[in-house]
Amino acid sequence: YKIIKAVKQHNSDVRGVCLLSNNQFLTTSRDTTSIIWEYDESEVQPVRTLVGHTHYVCSCCFIRQSSEHPEGLIITGGNDSIICVYNPSNIEPLFKLKGHTNAVSALTEISQNTFASGSWDTKIMIWEITNKKCTTVIQRHEGSVFAILLFSSRKIMLSASGDKTINVYSWPELDVLRMLTGHDDCVRGLAELCNDEFLSCSNDGTIRKWNALTGVMLATIFINGDFLYSIDSTKDGSLTVSCGENSCLVIIDGNSGQVQTMKLPSLTVWSVRILPSTDILACCSDGYVRIFAANPISQEPSLEIVDTKDEQVEELKEKNGQENLDVAELPGAEALTKPGLRDGQILLIQENGKAVCYQWSEAFFNWMYIGDVTGSVENNQETDQSNKIMFEGKEYDYLFDVDLRDGGPLLKLPYLKGTDPYEAASEFLRKHNLPFGYLSEVINFIRRNTAPAQSAVSTSSIQQLLSPEEKKKKDSQMILFPTDQYVVFSFVDEIKIKGKLIEFESLVKGSINTDEQAGIEMEKIIKMALSDDTPPDDVLDLLNKCLDWPHAYIYPVLDLIRVAMTHEAPNSRICQYLNIHLSKVIITYIEPTCTQINNMLTLKILSNMILYTQGQEFMLQHIDSILKTLKILPLREEKTVSLELAISSLILNLVIMLIKKNEIGYLTETLGVALGSLSNIKQKDAPLRLLIAIGTACNRVDKIYMIPSTKNYLESLAKLDENDEVSLKIKTTASKILEGIQPKLLISKGSKAN
Repeated sequence: YKIIKAVKQHNSDVRGVCLLSNNQFLTTSRDTTSIIWEYDESEVQPVRTLVGHTHYVCSCCFIRQSSEHPEGLIITGGNDSIICVYNPSNIEPLFKLKGHTNAVSALTEISQNTFASGSWDTKIMIWEITNKKCTTVIQRHEGSVFAILLFSSRKIMLSASGDKTINVYSWPELDVLRMLTGHDDCVRGLAELCNDEFLSCSNDGTIRKWNALTGVMLATIFINGDFLYSIDSTKDGSLTVSCGENSCLVIIDGNSGQVQTMKLPSLTVWSVRILPSTDILACCSDGYVRIFAANPISQEPSLEIVDTKDEQVEELKEKNGQENLDVAELPGAEALTKPGLRDGQILLIQENGKAVCYQWSEAFFNWMYIGDVTGSVENNQETDQSNKIMFEGKEYDYLFDVDLRDGGPLLKLPYLKGTDPYEAASEFLRKHNLPFGYLSEVINFIRRNTAPAQSAVSTSSIQQLLSPEEKKKKDSQMILFPTDQYVVFSFVDEIKIKGKLIEFESLVKGSINTDEQAGIEMEKIIKMALSDDTPPDDVLDLLNKCLDWPHAYIYPVLDLIRVAMTHEAPNSRICQYLNIHLSKVIITYIEPTCTQINNMLTLKILSNMILYTQGQEFMLQHIDSILKTLKILPLREEKTVSLELAISSLILNLVIMLIKKNEIGYLTETLGVALGSLSNIKQKDAPLRLLIAIGTACNRVDKIYMIPSTKNYLESLAKLDENDEVSLKIKTTASKILEGIQPKLLISKGSKAN
């Protein structure tokens, strides 16, 4: 399995998940909300955000459609002890149920009018929806109830608990048939198999297989020493997935017995579900929902890479595992003139006889300096007994200087090989009275820098082990504006685009004559988009017809035009030959009423269009309409990270273009759009990119109109207390903007700035 999608809409840990239909699922979060998502081959999109809880939402289930509730019902349980019942079309609950005295940690459907809930208060409650009341209370556990499972036969119900046991009940009598023991810690998840069998996962790091009727434990799989929080399986057992602490996602092929363990870029994976397509959905503590597929080439739902963090983690591991780095074989500084292939890509080059590490940033379209590669840790810190390091009366294998506080003294982090990194990191934070929000970063730092034969390239978000010269060089990169470098969206997957074009052409019928011609004709369009040659009229006519495809099928056409805009000849010819039709299409698909993927791709077309003269002329012809839409597009209630990045990138490219063309009037208007959008662009690198646009524009205009709320928001960004690298850059950039605009600033009571 490999990652094919990662989306972030929640502002905190994603805790629970349930399926609503073949193409919809629900997630619950520590941010007190739940989100309905649509998932198909093209994208994952948030549909609706449900509110109603006052504390984090940790469990959910779906009640099937009935005559009384034709859309079905969504049930969520929170740490506020409340159960909320929703109609999927409404963001507010139809009603709330109270009865538990602690967090509602488990929910499961019983029938179209009945469901069961489990809680940290050790109780299981059976609820009747029509009468809005609890009909039965079961209290047979001594610990929290973490999972409830009703077998599809409707004859057996199970409950898993923090008391390390699993209870088997008869249904509907609810008599306890037996209590299963065997786990050495809390039992967290349950999954049904065939023939009255089921799986359980536990904080003891094992998955166990049971027969519910006989109570016999049939098998035990030892995954690792970390807590396992959730489990799901196909009924035939051909695919099982579990997840838990330490970034763990475990996938088991029941036919071959092969176990795949994945480390995700998130400290905890809280919940997993197998989708009807056999794709795997993982809910993570960093706010992301990640989807994995066994065959990404055929199943990837988007034409562009959305998230490659798992690949970046593996790439860093691979780079860090090199024992004998031959500096002479590394490329020189000329390698930095070529754009990276993706955000986060690592590049090692030779500078003054040393190996130096850079990382590609899409936000700045530039290689960012990380630090010197000092070789193998084992070479630098011998770990035999004769070279132990004495610190505070104890011997250690490693003693690191860690800089967690700007301007503060370096803190000593000792580590003895074989010690649990969790214990070492926790002790370090306790000793220095540091927030435990640093815990995962310190743990990861210890693991990276104490692994055998690992290259000492430090890339964690805490600032560590850099010489004063290196820190000065790194800190200088915090000054990110003014810039004259356009953001370019150049990634292309030719196979996927061609496949979608042929597939959708057969559905549309009419833009191309016969099915036999489809592959040949689509090949012509793709070749045009990838070439620097001037496209012939017949290919442009074909592209022109494709622009009339229905909204649901237009996105591969838009994506192809995005790619074509990165080449001067196609850019110029398309902007001239298709000017009128293209302008209508673009104005249509940047409207907030369109799908987010069409919004996103159209904005990227415009960003790339700016790269060349003819495209710039096209932009100036239609800039009034574009700016008008850019004022309202950030106000969309639901926005993906990709859409926010596309919005901020277009604004940045517009600022750069207008400065180069000395269009100060439009530059001032674009600055107003950027300032007005700032509080609505919040995900990942998007706000940083927008701040760079604002800072670059502010350097050129004479007067800056700003309403008080915008100034207050800028000031709040300048005071961010997060310590990851992006947040530090946002903080520094906002501070520099506020510092530089004071002589030009005019505070407006109205909305002139926006």
